[in-house]
Amino acid sequence: MHSRLPIAVAPAQHETAASYVTRLATLHGMPFGELWQQVSRPRTPESQARFIAADRLAAVTGIPEEH
Repeated sequence: MHSRLPIAVAPAQHETAASYVTRLATLHGMPFGELWQQVSRPRTPESQARFIAADRLAAVTGIPEEH
């Protein structure tokens, strides 16, 4: 599984998931694509399109899925 990011930061009120992932990547000095791969899943097995997976985002941020 993916390791937790060292800086704990919650999403801002009404922040989109994509904006949150972008902010996390910037804060941690990592490319967006690297973090995106860790917190997303392919839409279908053969698809290049991905969606944010709440369980993966929770795992790397330490913030429960329901938040």
